[in-house]
Amino acid sequence: MMAGYHDLASTLKINNRPPRNARHRKITIQAYNNQEVHITGGKRIPSNLFQRVRDQNILNRLMPEPRSKVVQMKLSDAGIHELGQMHPYGNEVTRIAPLEIFYNGEPLVLAHWPNWSMVNIISTPDGRNGKRFTYAGDRPKRWSKETDMWAYGFWYHTWADLAIKITSIDTATHTITLNNTERHGMQPGHYPNSSTIQGGYFRVVNVLSELDMPGEFYVDRTSGILYMWPPTNNAHISGNDVIYASIINDCINIDSYSSNIEFRGITLEDCRKQGIITGNVENLTLTEMEIKNTGDYNIRCDNCNKMSVTKSYFHDGDGGLRVYGGDRDTLTPSGSEIADNIFWRYSRVTGVGKDAVNIPWGVGLHVHHNHIYNGQYNGVLWTGNDHLIEYNNIHNVCINATDCGAIHVTRDWTCNNVHINIAGGRNNIARYNIFYNASSHVLQVDTRGTRHRNDVSLYGKLHRYNDSIQHNGIWAKRYPELTTLLSNHPELPVGNKLFRNIIYHTTGQEIKGDDGRHPEWFNISSNAHAVGPTDFYSPSAANFRPRCSLSQFVQGTKFPHPPSIDEVGPRYPVGPQHVRARTARHEKPYQSAPHHLPPCTTSAPKSVVPRVVYPSDGSDGKPVYHTPNYGCWFKFDKCPNHPELETACTGPNCTLVRDSVGERDHNAGTNATACMERVSHYYQWCGGDASSFEAIYGPTGEWTSGGHGCWMGEYGSVTRPKNGSFHRDAWAEGRGYGHNETMCLGRATYTYIVYSHYNSDYPVISIYRPNGHKVITGGGCWIKAERCSKDSSIKPYQIFYDAWGATNADTDLSEYSCLDRAEYFWRHCGLDKNYKVTAYYRPKAVSRTYP
Repeated sequence: MMAGYHDLASTLKINNRPPRNARHRKITIQAYNNQEVHITGGKRIPSNLFQRVRDQNILNRLMPEPRSKVVQMKLSDAGIHELGQMHPYGNEVTRIAPLEIFYNGEPLVLAHWPNWSMVNIISTPDGRNGKRFTYAGDRPKRWSKETDMWAYGFWYHTWADLAIKITSIDTATHTITLNNTERHGMQPGHYPNSSTIQGGYFRVVNVLSELDMPGEFYVDRTSGILYMWPPTNNAHISGNDVIYASIINDCINIDSYSSNIEFRGITLEDCRKQGIITGNVENLTLTEMEIKNTGDYNIRCDNCNKMSVTKSYFHDGDGGLRVYGGDRDTLTPSGSEIADNIFWRYSRVTGVGKDAVNIPWGVGLHVHHNHIYNGQYNGVLWTGNDHLIEYNNIHNVCINATDCGAIHVTRDWTCNNVHINIAGGRNNIARYNIFYNASSHVLQVDTRGTRHRNDVSLYGKLHRYNDSIQHNGIWAKRYPELTTLLSNHPELPVGNKLFRNIIYHTTGQEIKGDDGRHPEWFNISSNAHAVGPTDFYSPSAANFRPRCSLSQFVQGTKFPHPPSIDEVGPRYPVGPQHVRARTARHEKPYQSAPHHLPPCTTSAPKSVVPRVVYPSDGSDGKPVYHTPNYGCWFKFDKCPNHPELETACTGPNCTLVRDSVGERDHNAGTNATACMERVSHYYQWCGGDASSFEAIYGPTGEWTSGGHGCWMGEYGSVTRPKNGSFHRDAWAEGRGYGHNETMCLGRATYTYIVYSHYNSDYPVISIYRPNGHKVITGGGCWIKAERCSKDSSIKPYQIFYDAWGATNADTDLSEYSCLDRAEYFWRHCGLDKNYKVTAYYRPKAVSRTYP
């Protein structure tokens, strides 16, 4: 095709089905010698047809400023008669745009209010499912002459938008009535929305009275007149300006079962629906293309195999590329590739359901080295099997909507889910990632499947492939968990793992979820926590290679070097030759890395240690029992079967009995845990409910109590502080918890929350005396190493406060940051697999032992 604008008179239909018993031909449509070629679904409007508005009735409807800026022309003078109609759009609806205007290749926007934000619903007089809502202010009084207004909004959820025609506006009662209801309903809004309060806000679209800024337009479908504020200096229209109106719905339609078709080096634009639509085709190639200014997806290709989309520039559509292929029954891959493209401003009108790359089905698509940004919804949405999504630069997505992501997967058990919002899903693995300073949470997990155990969508998709799962060997080999899913509590989110990642987070809770106490559901472990930006080479230049305090973790785990900005995104020039000067700025949007790295920075450890518990856990020496610095010892107050072991005194200097048998047979003299575990033996050996004794580990002074019942050690509460007290937990025993270990030990957490109000000055310990097991709540992150050959300052089994971690890694505030310090100190101590390290996060009374 030669240089110039080639305006289609109707949809271009291409049929390249192979003739019977003939060699398959190939069709290539390309720009001749890289000339500037445009194929449009629109009609050009000569600039000389525009003139200033003179109709006083129209001018009266405009605000004062635009009256001298807005121009008009009669569309029929340019041979344009099909003006189209407004249709509902939003929330997965396929958009059919009315006539739209494009000025020098850029889309104009329908006149609307407010210009840059939305306004709140104040009330819903007919309830959630009604058609009426009220608003604040008097702005709609200016709209009395408007006849085709639409309200676009997030009516109830921020993951469900929709444009609905307005039936009437009562300016006296400030009430708007819609033509129909939104399926999720509506509610009063709190714009801008927060993570906890969703929806309830809107804007009004297609309002001539609100044509009040450059780049807005309005079409009067009764008079056939276009009104426009040109997006130029002083609203001046030059004779060289290229102004187009979209006319055709789908610009190019490729017949089913066609194959071997290639488009190269052309700009395709100004279509009311898709730029290219097809299905059931093979070997469709698009390379060095620009596809823009479409009412719906730039390209839609259903059940396409061996499709190649490379080095192309997609922008200003309502969606970028929607494609799927392959055979899920046999897990046959599509062999399609989407690589080295730019997807920018890919959801210019609709929010929800308009993704840069949408893979609604299929097997084996390869999406790589794309640059995806500035969109209202997902970067890549996928479902299906065996897709490979890698080396993409994805940022500034989900700009207006929620429940979406850079890479997002829909609910389907038969998919291999990989994403960092695990919404009740199974077997997701996230490893070797760097999570840098998320605005909310690094990871959100929940157990919504337990509340939606009869989900029709999930079960329907599973049953669709159940025959293949049970009888097709490749499914059973590839996804063995699916063969027993229905008999294995499918509502439970088992098998999710987040490990070997690096996290830098400054905004509070890094992991949010319904339940983090089930490691078989959400195993979150072995992650490293960065101190600050200096732990990376140059975040401002998108170089997140770890350094400084992360060096030990990287070396010990063989953490791979993260790809640099030069390794992600397009590897080649993108688009036709005539747009490459513009696309170049999209390819590497980051500043250069500094020549000199800043010094590693950490803060001095905290000097104030949270209060230690009573009885002693070994962190504060031996304030009660002054045993020798060796051995495992017992002090017997009551031992009915062996009264010779009892002592008459109760003070700290009473006679102690050394557990020589435990030291000889169970290593109790050199292993604090083994010493404490001897409580069960002596409880049985002494016999009788009156048994009462303490076990003390000599080297550290850690001790616990043995005997009958449930006991508590505490320092009082916020309202009634007192000195350390160890006593029978009468409330617990009165409810039978003296014979229930779980309920007894749970009292420590309950008391710390309710009475101590999470105040670290009032720690609490509960002990289930039949076996001496204990739970400690209080402040801080505490570490216990069984041995530390590389650091003599860390004594075996001596629990200590992680003051450095509290200052530099938020271990006092972040449960997971604290628990991951177990692995850190294990590596620090010499990586000896025979000796474990345990981290205790006391505010929640949880711990982790490594390895």
